[in-house]
Amino acid sequence: MGTLRTLLALSVVIAHGSFAFAFVGAEHAVQLFYMISGFLISYVLTNTRSYKNVGVFWFNRALRLYPVYFFVALITLAARYFYPGHLADFVHAPLLAQCILAVVNVTIIGQDWILFMGVHHGALEWTGRFSDSDLPLYEMLLVPQAWTLGVELSFYAIAPFIVRRPFLLLALFVASISARGFAIHEGFGLEDPWTYRFFPLELALFILGVASHQLLLKPVTALAARLHRAETAVYVFCVIACAVYFLVPLTEWIKLPALFALVFLSLPFLFVFQDKNSLDKWIGDLSYPLYIGHMLAILTVEYCIEKLHLISPSPLTAGVIKVLCCLAFAVFLKIFIADPVETVRRMIRTGRKTLGAPELEQPPATQSV
Repeated sequence: MGTLRTLLALSVVIAHGSFAFAFVGAEHAVQLFYMISGFLISYVLTNTRSYKNVGVFWFNRALRLYPVYFFVALITLAARYFYPGHLADFVHAPLLAQCILAVVNVTIIGQDWILFMGVHHGALEWTGRFSDSDLPLYEMLLVPQAWTLGVELSFYAIAPFIVRRPFLLLALFVASISARGFAIHEGFGLEDPWTYRFFPLELALFILGVASHQLLLKPVTALAARLHRAETAVYVFCVIACAVYFLVPLTEWIKLPALFALVFLSLPFLFVFQDKNSLDKWIGDLSYPLYIGHMLAILTVEYCIEKLHLISPSPLTAGVIKVLCCLAFAVFLKIFIADPVETVRRMIRTGRKTLGAPELEQPPATQSV
């Protein structure tokens, strides 16, 4: 599961770099992250004793997200002094927009809703297209890609109250699918930002992940115990399929459902594989720092190319440099920001008061969840 998560993060990095599309593409990668999140959150909520206290669950999720986010956001804010971009338009935004942007940049909560807001004739308004605005509010987010965290936080808010209620999950799944069908019927469901940025429509993907955990993990674990290296075979097939997805000569209407079905069926195998493979865990731990830090790394490379003229590479070389810098920055964030916080998270998750105390409960594959 770890390698798949980082491969999906790389899909987003490459899309934001010099290449239009690679692997599964940015949009599909984000939606697959939603499914993976549903699987993992369902697992930890049903297997971690301390998470019976909802506040402990929310606090531990905050520790997972905010330290890396704050570090990247603060560095980005400092970098914008030299390369302001659209952040310079902040002073021209209406006061209400400035207040909302300030709040969501600090809390992350509601960053996804910025994509449904625009400025027209000096007033903040709701809009179905974030590009339909006199000022690009979405480009005034310090970590623009963090809008997905706003969607994730919406799921975290309700997950403790729904993952153990199968009938409620089914009702919400049907409601989410029906809402997407209605949006498509009305003519806006296939347009950005409705395609993958609106939480009510994406809730079905989170629930698919929950279903993959609750319906498939137990039989897959039993199967993997009987069939030697079954999880490894599925892991290799799934990663290769996602890596070459953009090369498959079929229409999206065929490829995309097949991709979602493959990941839905593969997640339990990938989870078992991750539990047995420390390298896969380590690679997976790079996915969040890579995703959150990549725009800052790309901004830095572009500044060196366009403003300082330190290097004059071809577009292909520039793209490779951007990806390598993103990976290097992700390793830095993991080692110096995420890993120290993970020690605290593990103490909270297992119910230990000190690092020397014995663990009360440690689901093995949740170290990076």
